[in-house]
Amino acid sequence: MRLLQRLKTEQRGFALVLALGVTMVLSMTVVTVIESTTANQRTAVQSKNRVSSYTLAEAGINLAASVIRATSTPTYANLLPPTTTTYDNGFVVWSGTLDDAQPNTNCPGYVACWMLTSTGHIRNPTGGRDVMRTVTARVPVDAIYSQKLVNNVYDYVFVYGTNDPSGCDFSNANNSSFGSRLYVQGNLCLSGSTAITSEVDVWGHAVLANPSSIGQKSGNTITNDTAGVHIAGGCSTVAAGPFTPWACGTAQAVYANPVADATPTSLTAPDVTGSAQGWYKQASPGPFSPCKTSSGLPSNTSNWATAFDNDIPAGTAPTSAYMNRSIGSAFDLTPSSGAYSCRTSYGELSWDPSAKDANSNVIPTLTIKGTVFIDGNARIAPSNVQLIRYVGVGTLYISGSFVLKGTKLCAAYVFSSKDCDWSTPGTGHWDVSQNFLQLVAGVVGGGGQSETPDSSTSVELSSAGYQGGITANLKTDIGSSTTTQGPLVQRSMTLGQSLVTKGFGTLTDVPTATPDNPIAAFKVKPPTFYSG
Repeated sequence: MRLLQRLKTEQRGFALVLALGVTMVLSMTVVTVIESTTANQRTAVQSKNRVSSYTLAEAGINLAASVIRATSTPTYANLLPPTTTTYDNGFVVWSGTLDDAQPNTNCPGYVACWMLTSTGHIRNPTGGRDVMRTVTARVPVDAIYSQKLVNNVYDYVFVYGTNDPSGCDFSNANNSSFGSRLYVQGNLCLSGSTAITSEVDVWGHAVLANPSSIGQKSGNTITNDTAGVHIAGGCSTVAAGPFTPWACGTAQAVYANPVADATPTSLTAPDVTGSAQGWYKQASPGPFSPCKTSSGLPSNTSNWATAFDNDIPAGTAPTSAYMNRSIGSAFDLTPSSGAYSCRTSYGELSWDPSAKDANSNVIPTLTIKGTVFIDGNARIAPSNVQLIRYVGVGTLYISGSFVLKGTKLCAAYVFSSKDCDWSTPGTGHWDVSQNFLQLVAGVVGGGGQSETPDSSTSVELSSAGYQGGITANLKTDIGSSTTTQGPLVQRSMTLGQSLVTKGFGTLTDVPTATPDNPIAAFKVKPPTFYSG
């Protein structure tokens, strides 16, 4: 009994129990804190990795966009294959798919849209799967159909060859009339009833055999002077000279007010080959941009797949290495066989011999929009078609020769007279901002057609009328009386018959692929429509 009472009042060992309890509670608290801290650290690392992987994904989008901006061929469908870029903390895989369907639903209002995808990978420090984030974006692409004129030679009839063995770098013995500005880098030789009634710049000398003249005079009165006469090497009425600088006046059949001077404008011939090499890769339709929709058949190969070039191996990335005049037959742009069309998202080449204008007049119509490149010869020489209208702002590059014969190719026309409207471009007449065709021919070689007299002939004009620009890499030959309005740029010009050039003012905007303009057919916009 006493033992039970003693045990009931005994307190020895209580401190130990209490200590054990406190220790257990503290241990549990420490474990909880440690686990909580570890979890927070793990969450923080995961959150940081997710942010880092998103940053890598954004970097991939920017890399893809920079490739599109930097390339000369931003509409090449295989431009952005899956590509991996490695960084210190991970890597990113980026790629792009081109959508050039029309109308474009991914980038409404644009001609094309790059759909970019980029996935950033951050290595998991504890092992296991990488932390990944995927970002998508769209890059709109728009077409450029006109640019500001870069080389002012396109304000002239410009002949830039020099040192011809005959002593005449540009000669005319027919009844020609130059109402547009004339620029000759070498010597100018005129005879017959040739008259120049606009600005003339000559860096060599000028021979004006009677009755040719610069300006016009009736009695003692100058009836039609020029807008400026600038002849560096002097003038004479005979080929033997003498040629004295500043000696270009009435005694030499030069009628100018103010008087002629010896300081021609300084201009540089365009780099036709360099421009052609760039546009060979970008033209659409062209060697690397086939028809997206088509009708009819091309006359040169009867197959649209080979109409613009027929020796490029499948899968070849855009290159000028195959610009070699590979197509043997000439592309008849206005065939009697009927209509045709070839359209891409960016350009068009089509012919409709039964088209009607706003007044319901049947007017055969050639449409050229954007830049078109034919790796061969081309021609417009229809039978019994007096007048052809062309529509669009564009450039046609032809690696071989070009022939325009027996018809008038007009941007503005007078239907009743079946002729071009030769009034100075402006309101109610030729609107160069709406319809302007630039022809560039002979970039690989000339000749090769029945009308071309030799292999140096890039452009042959015969019994023709033409509104627009012409650039001949070698020679322009006038086989029979022709009238033009617009810039004519060539190394040399032969006038077998008369040439009449109509004034066309000063050009500001020209087709985008005019030689020496930047080789930029497209405007690439910044990435937009981000998601992820």
